[in-house]
Amino acid sequence: AAGATGEFYAGGIIADGEFGNRDGLVVRPSASGLLDWSAYLGDTGNDSVLGLALCGSQLIAVGRCPGTTSNPSAAFGMIVSLDPETGTENWSNLLVGNYSGTNQLAAVAAAPDGGFYTVGYTTAKSKASGVSDYQGLDGISYGTAFKGALDAVAMKYSSTGELLWWRYLGGTNDDEATACAVGTDGALYIGGSTHSAGWATISSGTPAIEKNSGFVTTPGADGSHLWTLFFCATT
Repeated sequence: AAGATGEFYAGGIIADGEFGNRDGLVVRPSASGLLDWSAYLGDTGNDSVLGLALCGSQLIAVGRCPGTTSNPSAAFGMIVSLDPETGTENWSNLLVGNYSGTNQLAAVAAAPDGGFYTVGYTTAKSKASGVSDYQGLDGISYGTAFKGALDAVAMKYSSTGELLWWRYLGGTNDDEATACAVGTDGALYIGGSTHSAGWATISSGTPAIEKNSGFVTTPGADGSHLWTLFFCATT
């Protein structure tokens, strides 16, 4: 993530961390290459930072935070707000999902109103969405209910970490959101991979269960669905 005056931030993982065997790590190097500050994020498991964005006066880090469980795929999605100047935490880790499920947040983008968007995947069911559903080309309703073994997910938060809306993305098979960006028009664009047919609103091919296909979707600022299309490995 880059700031307006040339500062930049990097995130990832570090072995032998402060909290566990592997922690999420965020660093800010100086213009001369020296380290201004570093921040360790996570819990007692093998944690990772996968996305960073400057959102107004805070730096938002997102990633994955596994629990102390025998299931290696079980994890929370992790959200942390940091002070960009010092690396100190503004508010405590906000964990998405539960340790018995499979959750990960892969990307984050600043919203024009001072909040932020984040995307990833989840097995969390029956989450209150705060958005309306929409009909895919197959005539089935999508967006407000968990559909598959693994669903992509998009969320919007306020600047203080309040969840404003939650939208499920995907169909009856495994789906994952891996990137998000806000355009110059203020619209949110989300990309990822899908194994599920039918949930697009633009005729753009049929994803196959056994192969990754791409998707792009865009919701309005209030989480309302605008359109979804596929980039298919097979048609």
